[in-house]
This record gives sequence, C-alpha cells and structure tokens, in this order.
Amino acid sequence: MPSDKALEEELTDLRGRIERLRVLYQQYFMGMERIPPLVQREQLERRVRESALNDVRRAAVKFRFQSLIQRLRTYEVYWDRLQRDIEEGRVERGVAQEGGLRPARAPRADDAEPSAAQPEPAPHDPVETLYRDFLRAREQVGLPVEGITLDAFRLSIERQRRIHSERLGVPDVSFTVVAKDGKVVLQARPLA
Repeated sequence: MPSDKALEEELTDLRGRIERLRVLYQQYFMGMERIPPLVQREQLERRVRESALNDVRRAAVKFRFQSLIQRLRTYEVYWDRLQRDIEEGRVERGVAQEGGLRPARAPRADDAEPSAAQPEPAPHDPVETLYRDFLRAREQVGLPVEGITLDAFRLSIERQRRIHSERLGVPDVSFTVVAKDGKVVLQARPLA
C-alpha cells in the first residue's frame, strides 16, 4: 500500500497532467497547434488506469481521485463534441472569440470591405460584460462554458434581479461575478 505522501504526489501529478492536456486542447482548438494532443491523452488515460489510486480505500483520497477522473471525463466529452463539430463544419477552428470557436459560415461579399451603411456599435451593455466575466471566471476555475448563451444568461439575470429586488426590498440590484471554492456565482448587491 503506497504511503499517504505518495498518494498525495500521485493526485498532484494527475491534476497537473489533466490541466496540461486541457491547455494543449485549447491551443489546438484555437489553431495554435496543427494536430490534437491524442498521444498525450492516451498517455494520461494509461496513467489513470495504472494508478495506485484505483485501489485506495481511504474515502477522502478516493473522493479526490474520482473528482479528478470526473473532470477529465467532462473535458473529454467536450473535446470530442468540439472535434466532431469541426469535422462536420459546424464550427471553425482557429478563430479566437470570447466563447472559443465560432460557428462556421460561408464568406459574404460584404466581409471584404466595411460599408458606410453598417450600424454603429451597440452601446456598452452591462449584462454582456457580466456574461463575459462569468464565462472567463468559469474557464479560470476549470468549469465548462459550452451551452451558456448570452440570451439564456440575460433571461436568468432578469429573473434573479426580480427575485433579489423583492427579497431585499429594493428597486434594483447589481451583480458581480465571484469565484470561490471552485464555483462561480453571481452575487447580488442592492442599488441605492
């Protein structure tokens, strides 16, 4: 049976390898790398299968190991889905945008040259800024951001604004993004 120190080192090593693989996939999807990191992924899978942590009986260590494996599986589902979307032409690889990749579309004739008839940029939208901060915070703590759309986020904010205004007895509230304990939450504050 490995010592507690060896188990701790194994957990730290696996956490680091998962994070490195996540960064490599991110670089691939952004177009910085030409091929996906399949070799590194297979090496990590082999390491997980052969890890001494598979046979550990201590509940705390087993829980941490299973949490790491669950994080890896979540990433794998996301990577596979994104790869499939790229192969089927639903998204473009290598186009940096706030949420990662953008939907593929055929180039339009007016893409080449801006026209004077284009509308002015939208004024500063605080909900959109909050949305970007929310996505950025989720990425920083390693949470997935796929499926979180601006429209759905906007509806959620309006619903929460009504609930918190009534609960706090104020006409309006503002929100800030707070990341703590590996979670990202929106914190409501009353507006005077």
